[in-house]
Amino acid sequence: MIVIDNISFSYNKKEVLKNIDLRINNGELTAVLGVNGSGKSTLLKTINHLLKPSKGAVYISGDDLKGMTKKEIARKIGYMPQKSNGVLCTVFDAVLLGRTPHIGWNVSKRDTEVVHDILRLMNMEDYSMRQTYQLSGGELQKVLIARALAQEPKVLLLDEPINHLDIKNQVEIMSMLHQITAKLGIVTMVVLHDLNTAMRFSDKFIMLKDGVVFSHGGREIITPASIKEVFTIDVLLSDINGIPVVIPAAPGIPGHK
Repeated sequence: MIVIDNISFSYNKKEVLKNIDLRINNGELTAVLGVNGSGKSTLLKTINHLLKPSKGAVYISGDDLKGMTKKEIARKIGYMPQKSNGVLCTVFDAVLLGRTPHIGWNVSKRDTEVVHDILRLMNMEDYSMRQTYQLSGGELQKVLIARALAQEPKVLLLDEPINHLDIKNQVEIMSMLHQITAKLGIVTMVVLHDLNTAMRFSDKFIMLKDGVVFSHGGREIITPASIKEVFTIDVLLSDINGIPVVIPAAPGIPGHK
């Protein structure tokens, strides 16, 4: 479990996150939702202590991250930012970089075994000796996720991991993340913009508005009223073959009321 205990964060004295209080259980994929500028990316960075909270604390399995070194935090949290620097190397070596918090003087047998296990888990064994520059956008995103998983984290933080991907890769990556989260029993928090993707693949949801948790819970919190309040748009919620669908209105555009 991760416990986010009343954390706040400010940029140049402007409060961006305000009294964030959350509990997220192992095995749950949680979507972080909100408009641009609502504090989604800042929340992930503050949890990871890339940004130091002005108050409050983050606990993982009861351990307070305050006072831990970056290396110690990296053994507990895997983080993938919106933009990741590419590395010109093989897929295997790129994923092996995720073992950095655990590696001593030399790469151990355990380190290589973990990389093989992660590539197998993500059905990427056939890619291990390919160069990263030869990969498609979707394949490269999977490598970056695999690198974060190679840290063997208890918490996985992913900031917009499916942006700029085609619909097939979006579905594949989110489906894979949901399965891996349950199988490994970790906490996964994913910043998403697409409400339909979020509702289809997430167990829980955090709706942020102006740096405050507007709502946190299961699918019951995703309603036309809550979406109107957070995203300032009217929507219709429907269901197609058991899959929830959000249909936004476009007032003033003929045929899109």
